[in-house]
Amino acid sequence: MRVEATEEDLKAAAESVLGARVRVSGRLDFGNVNSVYRVEAGGRAYALKVFTYDDWPEPGKLPWVESSLARAGVPRARLVHYTREATHFPHGFSLSEFVGGENCKAAVRRGSLTPAAYFGLAGALLKKVHAITLPRYGYIGDGVGMYEEFGDWLLDCDVKHVLGWVDDGTRPVET
Repeated sequence: MRVEATEEDLKAAAESVLGARVRVSGRLDFGNVNSVYRVEAGGRAYALKVFTYDDWPEPGKLPWVESSLARAGVPRARLVHYTREATHFPHGFSLSEFVGGENCKAAVRRGSLTPAAYFGLAGALLKKVHAITLPRYGYIGDGVGMYEEFGDWLLDCDVKHVLGWVDDGTRPVET
């Protein structure tokens, strides 16, 4: 399921947040769940993400991630706006800073970044990200998690959900 987003819709949504005239630069080729577009205003670029589903990302997740990354000092594209309201799109949208540049894999292939330097940078970043904790397990939601025990999340998500795809008449979800 894709949410249809016209150029006029995208401009209206971004302009409502930025208070400036916006130009839509096109759809970005990343974002396998939501549709992501590059928009520009006031000499700056932004990524506008149109949410495809009502429950994904979970309500409250992106603001929690943003505040947690900020507190941990993790470099990131700053979240500028987040809403689940259907004013512009049925399931809401977010607007973040756009960080341009070459991705690390391409830099390693081109030789401008050594594999050792890449792994050092990635390790330092992941160390900061993984220092952020939740009191419970499962989907983040508003920063609490859904399950008291890791095994509960594992059974519900990794077992029940995956077995739900089995279509041989045995009803593995219930068994």
